Amino acid sequence: QRQVEARLQEDVKSARQDSEEERQRRQELELLWHLSVRDQQTDLERLCSLEVQRAESACRHRTVEDDLRQQLERAERALAQARASLEEGGPSEQLQLEIKVCEEVKMELEVKLDLATLDAEREAQREARDA
Repeated sequence: QRQVEARLQEDVKSARQDSEEERQRRQELELLWHLSVRDQQTDLERLCSLEVQRAESACRHRTVEDDLRQQLERAERALAQARASLEEGGPSEQLQLEIKVCEEVKMELEVKLDLATLDAEREAQREARDA
């Protein structure tokens, strides 16, 4: 009887120990799972942040290019208007000066637009390499 009780107590003790070890293993697995999820979330947050930065950069470049295009269109209209006034017989010295200024402004804006476009292309290539 005592041997059976002793064996039974050992079995209960062993079962409790197994249960405790299993609980600890389960806790470790849960912790590892949470850490893994957190790491994945951090990675996703970093990726999202990079995508937001890329989109903002592209938007800035488009805005600069759009601004320059609008300025260029205005300069072209002013140039066309000054040439038309000259052809209509307006004061030639003043109109020739205005035409010269408009042509210079137009060339400067074309160069700036080309540079902005190249900048945007280089930025896009750099971002593609970094991705």
